[in-house]
Order: sequence, then structure tokens, then C-alpha cells
Amino acid sequence: MNIKEIVQEILNDWQEEGTILEISKTGSQINRDDPNDLDYLIVCDQFEQRARKYVVEIEGQVYDLMFRSLLSLKKQHDFTDTGYVHKGHEIYNYCFPIRERVYGSLNYEWDMLSHEQEYIEHIKNKYMNTVGQLKVKTNYTKPFVHYYTILKMFENQKLEITPEMKKNIEILYNSGPESAQIIDWIEIKLFGDILEVINNV
Repeated sequence: MNIKEIVQEILNDWQEEGTILEISKTGSQINRDDPNDLDYLIVCDQFEQRARKYVVEIEGQVYDLMFRSLLSLKKQHDFTDTGYVHKGHEIYNYCFPIRERVYGSLNYEWDMLSHEQEYIEHIKNKYMNTVGQLKVKTNYTKPFVHYYTILKMFENQKLEITPEMKKNIEILYNSGPESAQIIDWIEIKLFGDILEVINNV
């Protein structure tokens, strides 16, 4: 069974009548060479649930599926929207420009680099209300992958995951003391620091 068949079967089970516009690889499939599960973004012209994450295991393979209507995806890319989509999805916006299509094609793109101010402000607030409150940040560092990737893309002004970024993303996925320097860099980029900025990450 291919990914299109898997997705269509799930939509049928949910009695969703919308048409699949595009399926694309996203998340850990893009930023890791050995993802534990396969992340996909599914965009439909109509999706009554607006946005839903669904995890399914088929023949030993775990699929992490993110369903969106086209309208909810556009709303997710609008940092001023406060009600149409689940608050918090915006942090994943960086995944959209670097997605890898496997089925269909959207007549829609989102220019992340032109939204730097809104994006940085959003992740500053999110950071302070979530991982920024951790007393020990190196025990579980996977959530820091998003902040690191977003900040690096803006620093490089390129929508790509470089080999250097992949190396540091792998460190964050694995957690532990080695991730401390990367987390320090993230906090300096977000909030500034009286200490010398770390430039070698």
C-alpha cells in the first residue's frame, strides 16, 4: 500500500469527502537521514476537521500524518490568526517551504523569508512559555530542533537544511550535554546576551 492509498483509506474512514491536493514528506523525513517515523503533510481542498494529526502503524512502519484543509494551512501561515486553527501549529511553518512532494501539487506557496519579524516574535513567546521554563534543558532536547532550524534558516537566508544543520539537529534529537552549546546559541539569537555571541554552531 502506498502513502496515497493509506491517506485515502483514512479519509474514507472519517467520512471526509474532500479531494487530496498534495501529499508531501515533512518533519524528520526532511531533517534526518534515519527518521524513526515517516512524517507527511496532507492538504485537501475540503477537510471538515480543519487540522488533525494522526499516527498509524502499518506493517511495522509508523506514519505521522498531518492533515490540513488548504484554508487551514493558509490560516496557519498567518501569525495574526487566533481562532481558525489550533494555536501552536505556527511553529511548524518552516516545514512547508522545504517539504518534498510525493503526490499532487498545490497552487500555493508561502514565502517564509518575508515573514521573519512575525515568525521570530512568535517563537520568542512560545519559547518563554514552554521549553524556556525548563530548569535543565539538556535532558530532552527534541523540541529545540524547531527553534534551531528556524533561526538558522533566517540567519542563512536560505530555505534548506545544510549538512552542518543536520549534524546539530541530530545532536538535539539525541539530547544530552552535547546539546548545551546549541541551546545557548538559540537563546542568544532569540534574546541576546551580554556574553560573546557563539558563532561556531
